[in-house]
Amino acid sequence: MSKACEVIIDLVDGDNFIAAQSNPLRIVQESELVHFWGDMHGQSEETIGNNSARQYFEFARDKAFIDATGHQGNDFQITNEFWGELDRLSAEFNVDGSFVVLPGYEWSGNTGLGGDRNVYFSEEGRQIRRSSHALVEDQSDIDTDCNSAAELFEALTEHKEFDVVSYAHCGGRYADVKLAHD
Repeated sequence: MSKACEVIIDLVDGDNFIAAQSNPLRIVQESELVHFWGDMHGQSEETIGNNSARQYFEFARDKAFIDATGHQGNDFQITNEFWGELDRLSAEFNVDGSFVVLPGYEWSGNTGLGGDRNVYFSEEGRQIRRSSHALVEDQSDIDTDCNSAAELFEALTEHKEFDVVSYAHCGGRYADVKLAHD
């Protein structure tokens, strides 16, 4: 039997220079915890990233071998058509107990209005609540926009969307949690 230890993995280039280093990994005989790996904030070419949303999910499942993922396109870039496509892809790729896909988006309010928030739903079919329709030509659902983080949280509660998790986005526009957060 081996003993518990800590391991750090170095990625070394041809000149023996450490180009990257992993976080410490704890090696234990037994653990009460089960660890999962996820990438919860990816985007695709339909918003501000690369490749298609389908390719994003395929990569996460088939190449990165992560356990959970979510597409977090900026709300002001997600058309109604693309929101429907993200719902279909989330349902298609989600395999309970194996590969979890949470539908959602990045609510992209300016800092003075609450800042960026990540929004995740437990299931598909939810209303996207945009900070604006800045890059979305179809204005047919503009009445569902939430122009501040306070309006976002109020709308999510008012419409019984309790199966939602939102947190302050790290990076991007500063999320002022003192201004509004629920």
